[in-house]
Amino acid sequence: MTGFFDLTSPIDKLKKILFDEFNGFSDKRIKHLSSGSIFIIDDRNDGDFGANKTLYSYFCSIFAEVISENQINMRLSGNVPKSPKVKQWIKKYDTTYKEDIFNSLTFEISPNNFHIIGELAGYFRQIVKPGARYNTPNYKYVCPRTADSLEKLKKALDKIWN
Repeated sequence: MTGFFDLTSPIDKLKKILFDEFNGFSDKRIKHLSSGSIFIIDDRNDGDFGANKTLYSYFCSIFAEVISENQINMRLSGNVPKSPKVKQWIKKYDTTYKEDIFNSLTFEISPNNFHIIGELAGYFRQIVKPGARYNTPNYKYVCPRTADSLEKLKKALDKIWN
């Protein structure tokens, strides 16, 4: 059997879990597991797009690219929440953070280290915990949403990598 429901390979099993959890590939035209590899992890909806059909600048985009059954490349871009704890996390896990017109954070996850996305989600939540002070007002909305999306990914990966 080929195509959409061919779950004989480990990579297709991983893709199927992400496909089901995140409503398909980032390119919605792709329907066959063997054809796609990039998933939109963030919880974007119609209200996150402006009249010009682009995401608002305050939004943090999250993408996961399945490289193999044991490797996913993660990319957060746009309004990636920052704090001293997040900066420590970036350094600790030797990730790539670029601060320019489109801030981006990239890193790899595997069955051995995918717990780090839960850690990052926790640090995002700490930024806006009750009583915390932060200089970016939209973090009040961005941090919890971004953390929720990362935790949803971790929960999905628990099904296959745990």
